[in-house]
Amino acid sequence: MTLNKKAKAHAKSQSRKDFAKEKLSSLSLRFLCYVMSLSEYIFLLFRSLTCNNLRRNYGKFFLLAVFLGVGILPASGQTNNDSVTIVLKVKTHGDYSASQLQREAGLSNHQPISMKQFRQSFHDVLEVLRSQGYFFARVDSVAFSRENKNNETAQGSAFINEGRQWRLQMIGDNPREEKLSVLWRESIRRPIAEMQFLENANRLLRESAHRGYPLAALSFDSASLDRESSVAFLHTHFDAGPFVTIDSIHVRGNRITKREVIIRELPLRQGAIFQFDKVEEIQSRLMRLGFFRSVAPPQLLRDRHGRYVLDIEVVEGSANTFNGVAGYNPGIGNQKGYLTGLIDLNFGNLFGTSRQFGARWEKRSSDTQELALRYREPWLLGYPFHLAGQFQQLVQDTIYVERQVELSVEWPASPRITITGSLSQQSVSPDSLASERLLLPKSRVLSAAFGIAYNSLDDLLNPRHGVAYRTTIESGRKNISSLREIPSSAIHRQRLTVDLQIVVPIPTGRDAQVLSIALHGRQVTSGEQFVSITDEFRLGGATTLRGYREEQFRGSRVAWSNIEYRYLLGPRSRAFVFADLGYFFKQTAETQLEKFKSAFGLGARMETPLGVVGVDYGLGEGDGLLAGKVHVSLVNRF
Repeated sequence: MTLNKKAKAHAKSQSRKDFAKEKLSSLSLRFLCYVMSLSEYIFLLFRSLTCNNLRRNYGKFFLLAVFLGVGILPASGQTNNDSVTIVLKVKTHGDYSASQLQREAGLSNHQPISMKQFRQSFHDVLEVLRSQGYFFARVDSVAFSRENKNNETAQGSAFINEGRQWRLQMIGDNPREEKLSVLWRESIRRPIAEMQFLENANRLLRESAHRGYPLAALSFDSASLDRESSVAFLHTHFDAGPFVTIDSIHVRGNRITKREVIIRELPLRQGAIFQFDKVEEIQSRLMRLGFFRSVAPPQLLRDRHGRYVLDIEVVEGSANTFNGVAGYNPGIGNQKGYLTGLIDLNFGNLFGTSRQFGARWEKRSSDTQELALRYREPWLLGYPFHLAGQFQQLVQDTIYVERQVELSVEWPASPRITITGSLSQQSVSPDSLASERLLLPKSRVLSAAFGIAYNSLDDLLNPRHGVAYRTTIESGRKNISSLREIPSSAIHRQRLTVDLQIVVPIPTGRDAQVLSIALHGRQVTSGEQFVSITDEFRLGGATTLRGYREEQFRGSRVAWSNIEYRYLLGPRSRAFVFADLGYFFKQTAETQLEKFKSAFGLGARMETPLGVVGVDYGLGEGDGLLAGKVHVSLVNRF
């Protein structure tokens, strides 16, 4: 093996064959085979270190290929009976603690194991040593001793020679591109541990892809060892490849969605410099539109004319949703039970333009129902601003009718952050009975609101991890009409809403258990002496505090939390148990009420041919086992 001048200045080298001969007396024939095929393994390794396959688990393959010093010599007294159980004990020759090594390898020195597990434990122990720079660690010998006369359990002692600890350093020519030379010098300036070495290699290739060199590659030429400094020099060649600009963008699979709708959502445009971080965003950006079943990782292709094409393949899904909820509230005393329900219809991709239209009807109680219509126009005048309008009418307990018209603008500041501003007008028209007995006057509120939302949930229907947060601050002027002894007036009203959901996976053997924690808060302040019932927030029911009737409580301050332990049964299915906690504060001329309420129960979401069917059964405070509240829902995409 011939070494260049730079390598000679750093290390005393020896040929691969000499090195193999020197180690042959203490290593098995298996290691010799790995040494003789070293160049092929190294070549494949560095060839795989490209921007299309940057992963952090290269260490295992790197060490297997380069420094796999597995030398297991036949041990005296070894048995081939796999039915014998063995208690393993590891012993080391050097300074490495044997008990620490056995613990880091996940091996118990008390629990008997099978012969097959005993053989596997050698690889586990050596893998731990290799990960810390002991690349030539080996098993010198194995000894067995009987634990009892029946020979059912034996003690196996593995004698490990960890050898010296090595560090790695790359050697090579400085790249010609000025943008990459600084990164290269940073990667080769000093010897480092294996994990940091791999991180530097990955960072070098990733940064190259970020700066317009997605075809950059590291190739391996040779290796040399400096025994005095315990440094392994890896002679590499860094090829930055061509500087790539995107000459065209090709979209495939869109049967309904128009091409320009997809193109405008991309963080890159035709003629732009290839940037790997922005290409990585394409999948999540398109999936967040809500009407694609899947988006393949974008591919960089080169056509026969030498132009670079960014190829994007999508699979369209169902953009429209139907959400139905039904609930039953059992009667109290002489009061009969009654049904509640929700019908929510949304069209998410009208005519393939990403326009949205929705209609919603909800019966919250026996005397309360709501109707809402909503339309959203994306990319107003070609800019990334989305305009939405909404009309809402609420008939509350047949006492008053509330109507609201809202106009809002959304700006997606980033793929996960959305900023919203809105103007709204709300009017309240009480009936004659409410005006007479409750002294509820007519009122009109003109308000402006500002909100910010963050969403990193990996799935909107059945997330496994992520955070969703939204807060809105609303400020308005409320004009109150005169009523009997109450004169007309104009006051200031403010509202605050906060919503937070955190979904974290529970570390188990399977990725099927998650914990969802949701916190919600609402508060309204007013220039009135006491907050009007038309401005209060409602609490209770399927979407807030399960185990209680819809809108059973109300107040100027309400808060609730929903804690769910979920077992995921499929992409859209899960079973869960929940615990809900609610709080409300209400003040009137006669009294001040502040209470906490709790509930618990169980539920499920099951994917069926009709859609995702949900069932929740909740028990509030004082409820018997058969007196719970049942909530049934159906979410169907079409």
